[in-house]
Amino acid sequence: MVSARWARRRLATGLCAVLLSPILAAFLSMSGAKADPPLPEPTVTLNAPASPLIGESVAFDVSFVNSGPVTGYGPYVDLRLPLGHDGNDGLTFTSATYLGAVVTSTPLTADSSGCITHPYALQISGAPVHVCGLAVGQSYVVLRLPFGSFTPGQPAATVHVTTQLSNLANAGYALTIGANGGFQFGADPLNDPATDPSTLGALSTTTVTPTIMRVTKTYTGPEDETATGPNYPRSYTINVTVAPGQTVTGLTVTDTLPGTIQYVSTNTPTTPASAPVSTPSTSTPGGSLSRNFGSVTGSGGTDATMTFNFYVPRLDAGSHP
Repeated sequence: MVSARWARRRLATGLCAVLLSPILAAFLSMSGAKADPPLPEPTVTLNAPASPLIGESVAFDVSFVNSGPVTGYGPYVDLRLPLGHDGNDGLTFTSATYLGAVVTSTPLTADSSGCITHPYALQISGAPVHVCGLAVGQSYVVLRLPFGSFTPGQPAATVHVTTQLSNLANAGYALTIGANGGFQFGADPLNDPATDPSTLGALSTTTVTPTIMRVTKTYTGPEDETATGPNYPRSYTINVTVAPGQTVTGLTVTDTLPGTIQYVSTNTPTTPASAPVSTPSTSTPGGSLSRNFGSVTGSGGTDATMTFNFYVPRLDAGSHP
């Protein structure tokens, strides 16, 4: 009886040990594991004009924030500027400012392997970070922000970047601008890459599409509103800006008037002089106003202007109030 009872007790003890061993092992593993320390998260956003003119100066903003839970030290921004469709007709860096003050910039060019050696970021080995995946000859600009550190929740720092769009750029061919943020010293102010290497943020991109001309239409009446009837004449001015140094032949400006506007007249002479192509009725609302300006070369300002007069009639083209 005693030996049987002893055997059952040993069996029960063994079963408990077998059942509890995974739990005990997991507990010991958890208690002995060391969690990764929190890291700062340099995050950038880009705000660039959608359709700059070929050959003009192109300015855009890069906003930098720390999206992480801890402070980052030694903030900077990396810019990747496009080479263009033919490799020599993209954007080139001119300058960068923060609140009007010049930002320290380091222009780099991707080597034959499509790589650059970063001037600030260090690997865990202490060696400089090599950024690859670029086009050979691509422009890469590193901007050092004028802060020693950047805390979570700190308002965004917006760097104003000025570039030059090539006068050889292809109209309609989208150019991609890339940017990412970084912290040279990581999560502490010490230069200790073996334990705290540089922190690199995710890449953000936007596109600009070169265009040959820009058209704007401006209402010259009071407060963007008017009363009805011919006693309240108003006017619109249409301006055309051609890309600097580019020539547009047979420039025709056309405005299709809605059936709620009664055309009255076109101010003459236009700038430059133009020939009428179509003129709306002066008694029936609506119609198409079109004038040919011939050949126009971009001067860097407004290159063609047309102003026409109208009023809003009591009844529209369908005789409705």
